[in-house]
Amino acid sequence: MGKKNVLVRFRSAMGGFHKGDVTKYVVKLHEEYKAALAELEEKCVALTRENETLRQAVELERLTELENQNRELTRKLEALEAKAEELSVSGNPELREKELEAYRRAEAMERRASQRYQQVKGQVEQISDAMVHDLSGTVDSAKNALEAIGSQLQLLQNATEQLQATMDTGVEKLETMASEAMDH
Repeated sequence: MGKKNVLVRFRSAMGGFHKGDVTKYVVKLHEEYKAALAELEEKCVALTRENETLRQAVELERLTELENQNRELTRKLEALEAKAEELSVSGNPELREKELEAYRRAEAMERRASQRYQQVKGQVEQISDAMVHDLSGTVDSAKNALEAIGSQLQLLQNATEQLQATMDTGVEKLETMASEAMDH
């Protein structure tokens, strides 16, 4: 709907324009507005439908593209799985023999490691027992030495006490003699 620049002329009436002409013009404008609005609403509905149709078409196209990619990737995966099966140990006697040989070597190494562990464990237990025995003897010797030192310390203490008592007695006698000598 194109807008036309139309100059409307109203008939003159006393004190202004003719009321009937103005009313007809307003009614005409209102009807044109309603018609334009209805046309725009129809276009809006049509565009909304078209937009929805296009959106669904795009989604369908994207979905189709993803399904095609999925089929292609599935085909590639199946081909790779078939190739892997061809190369697998069960499908190749030479690889099967190598796997069995590797398994046997691993088993033998495990047995040797277990035997070596048992040997080392036995040696550690022997060393530990010998250390406990040696430490027991050393502890007993240390106890005996400490008891002897204790006895010697007691004897020394007794001798020190006797010496102190003897010295105290000697000092008293000397003081008595010195006092008597001064008195005479």
